[in-house]
Amino acid sequence: PCYLNDQAFSKTETASFQQQIRDPLVINDHVRGGIYLNQLSPTIAKLVGQFYDLLKASGINNSAGLLDYEKHAITSLKWHDKVSYVNLINNCDTSEQLPLHVPTALLSSRDLQGMTWTRLLEIVKQQSGLENATEFFIKSAMDSDGDVNTIVNKGNFAGKINWLTHELTIKVNKMGRVQDEVMLLAQPRIKRSNNKDILPSSVGLTYQIYDADNIELIVVAGHVYDDLEHKTFIGGYLSDELTRNVLNEIGEGKIFALLRLFAKQGYRGPINLDAVKDSQGQYHFIYDCNPRLGGSFAGLIVREALTRSGLRAETVLNIGYHGRYIYPNLKAKLTELNNKGLLYTQTNQRGVYLVPSLVRPNSFDPFLINMR
Repeated sequence: PCYLNDQAFSKTETASFQQQIRDPLVINDHVRGGIYLNQLSPTIAKLVGQFYDLLKASGINNSAGLLDYEKHAITSLKWHDKVSYVNLINNCDTSEQLPLHVPTALLSSRDLQGMTWTRLLEIVKQQSGLENATEFFIKSAMDSDGDVNTIVNKGNFAGKINWLTHELTIKVNKMGRVQDEVMLLAQPRIKRSNNKDILPSSVGLTYQIYDADNIELIVVAGHVYDDLEHKTFIGGYLSDELTRNVLNEIGEGKIFALLRLFAKQGYRGPINLDAVKDSQGQYHFIYDCNPRLGGSFAGLIVREALTRSGLRAETVLNIGYHGRYIYPNLKAKLTELNNKGLLYTQTNQRGVYLVPSLVRPNSFDPFLINMR
């Protein structure tokens, strides 16, 4: 909260306000510096600066620190780049044991010109020590949700690299980047378990970093994908069972040791790290770092809201969070679900819960509650 008058612009922080900003139902949490947001991006920092300029032009002085906003924005942008994460692990000198990380080599999009399968194997061996991999997952370093990526092997290598080069060119032109070079990560494709009875093999762990000695768990979410290659993320799965299993199998001490590395680099705020469980039951962190709450936020809020209303929400699975489904006749859809016993209600606390989306008219995001 802030107040404006003709003399000053200042902020107040009462005890109740401090409690409120830790409330997961308040969508402004976790970034300090006088402003509370999911993520303080360079765009937000610029808008705040322009707002301050407007105040100054109107004769209103302000006491909040714009430099803090800019610092948080720069830090956020740094860790959005997966290369920063790779370098952090490669150069760290901690004596603490860290979680397993998948062997990773860094490539430039320019390296793709004339690239051969043999040359890729040489680069991966030189940078990570890995030999004899048969498939690689190649992804761009500055994108989330698998925006630009592909899976390559010896047989499809030429065609996949040509496709990847084409997609990267389109992305560079679309974003208007000054530099046409895009950094890429090459990782051996992790063989996941094909046991359909187990919990999701890919998870995101979201924590809040206040400082190196004050780190809190926000949520552990299983990843749901739109394709068999696990490239397009569409939603998350939340459950206490999943959280317990993931933390026990990775080791909370290892996770906190990793998060302290980010804290010692000056990062403050929410941070989401992804890991994949292989067919041997081991989790490998894959150098996906989101300096924000990430895609688990939607499920987290729905579960919290239902629980506070006295309803059961032991497991929550959301299918899309961008208004993926269109229902022009909402009443008819709800009636259909109810007739099939699939509508989540006070009397039937197991079923589908539809949340309206602001993305497009008549759009909804379905949440499957207590259906596992």
